Amino acid sequence: MRYFSLGQITFTDNTGQTIRDFRPYEMAVDGHYARALSKNFGVGVGLRFIYSNLANNITPQGGETIRPGYAGSGDLSFYYKQPIKLGKMNSELSLGLALTNIGSKITYTNSSQKDFIPTNLGFGFGYKVEINEQNSIGIYYDLNKLMVPSPDGSPNDSTRRGTSVVKGMFTSFNDAPGWSDASGNYVKGSRSKEELRELMHGIALEYWYAKLFSVRAGYFYEHPTKGARQFLTLGVGVKYSIFGLDFSYLVPTSTVKNPLDNTLRFSLLFDFNKSAADPLFKKKTEVAPTP
Repeated sequence: MRYFSLGQITFTDNTGQTIRDFRPYEMAVDGHYARALSKNFGVGVGLRFIYSNLANNITPQGGETIRPGYAGSGDLSFYYKQPIKLGKMNSELSLGLALTNIGSKITYTNSSQKDFIPTNLGFGFGYKVEINEQNSIGIYYDLNKLMVPSPDGSPNDSTRRGTSVVKGMFTSFNDAPGWSDASGNYVKGSRSKEELRELMHGIALEYWYAKLFSVRAGYFYEHPTKGARQFLTLGVGVKYSIFGLDFSYLVPTSTVKNPLDNTLRFSLLFDFNKSAADPLFKKKTEVAPTP
């Protein structure tokens, strides 16, 4: 389950008079299943219910009542790992591919015109080195692309919004509108350049001590004309037996404001498939024999 609050916001009418205060929030409830198909390869699937309440049934002057939005989506992912011997040290190369948020559109009014949820195609790889029995370090990189129609600010935007989810996914690789120069002339090759601008990049470092304590740092970059989200992330994690706890903090580096700026996140993990051969787990579950 994921929950995100935008904090308290005061809604006003066209004259600046207060309507009421409200805390817009969004939440998602997920269910996932993963299975190893071989020693080095695995696949995962997931289902998600999305609830988004941004205005709590407020009716703007001359507009429709803004209602909570609902959507359903699914994920499909693949993972591959390959152990590599690096001198006397063990290392591992990992590759991942994920298609996420494949699902229905969402609307906040009674209008039949609905908007796409952020279907995303992601690819990443990582390389982890075990320096010794107590210390390991890894470096990771991922590349993401939204698989929804690119808005161009023209009347055709309504036509693009009416595109089916499946068609929008496939056409998203070649629908960037491009741009014109100061004289209004279309710049040759600008469409392909704009498609490249739609790619989002992330890189991260992770350090583990004794497989119990971790420190992480990362950087995310999105082009200034495609959202301008740019930020550092810092995090720590602890893991003991079947339990894990992770904290992260987002530090914005862009002058463009983002709802995620300066947010603190935490995750609580339970590994129910912890091997009984693990000494920490075994010590907790051993029962003295009956005399």
